[in-house]
Amino acid sequence: MLSSLSKNRALRGRALINAGKIDEIERRPAAALLSYRTAIESGETLAIPYLYAALLSGDPSSAEAMLQSHSTATPDRWLSYERARVRLRSGDTPGAMRFLQEAIKLGFSSRELVRREPLFDVVRNTPEFLKTLSGMNRPQPVRFAPMLEEIRREEVRGTPLAIGPGLSATGALERKGRLAEAERALRGLLETRLAFNERSVALYRLARLRARQGDATGARGFLRRHAEHFKTVRDDPSGYRGIVLPLIGEIIANDDTGLFTYAETGEY
Repeated sequence: MLSSLSKNRALRGRALINAGKIDEIERRPAAALLSYRTAIESGETLAIPYLYAALLSGDPSSAEAMLQSHSTATPDRWLSYERARVRLRSGDTPGAMRFLQEAIKLGFSSRELVRREPLFDVVRNTPEFLKTLSGMNRPQPVRFAPMLEEIRREEVRGTPLAIGPGLSATGALERKGRLAEAERALRGLLETRLAFNERSVALYRLARLRARQGDATGARGFLRRHAEHFKTVRDDPSGYRGIVLPLIGEIIANDDTGLFTYAETGEY
């Protein structure tokens, strides 16, 4: 999965970092270093502390050289943070505070990381340190839903389970409880040309939405249309029909909306 995600421009850097961590765990240090360096080259500066830590364990001098080489490029918060840690290791607390302040000015905002770093214990209770941390901005909340959706799309891209962004958006609306909006969007999609798998998913989701709202007639109607779609349409180059048809009974029986109570025996 990480190999697949690394081909996506938006996710490439983070995927390479995670691949590097796996390489470290499985004792492939050269592969880990290559992953971190490739992540940095792709613009993911978060890989700098990972590369520094990996180098530090085996070759401290090259770790220092790496930080020095990157310091001549565009200033970066992670680079400055790592340089603060370097200064603490050498006993240069004024230099460490200078680099920490620089990191914060560049957008470093992880109070928790600083709190857990034992190297900062020597300055933790000093007025300068407390004042520096008080000027740190609160981290922006991470929106995981778009990231997870992108991962899901990457995982199924080019497979029979792949669906377009319009249909994906209706699923997001349903998960947020915006059922009326989801239903309007799904009905609108049914008026357009859809691939076999996408029309199947749209009909099934509409049946689910009707079931969630206790509309027995609507749920049965959309389930009937879903079954007719599987019976009458044979042109499915994606292969979705062949995968789903043997499982549809179990899918309906285990649907958490209680869809099974609206299904008619022998529909498929």
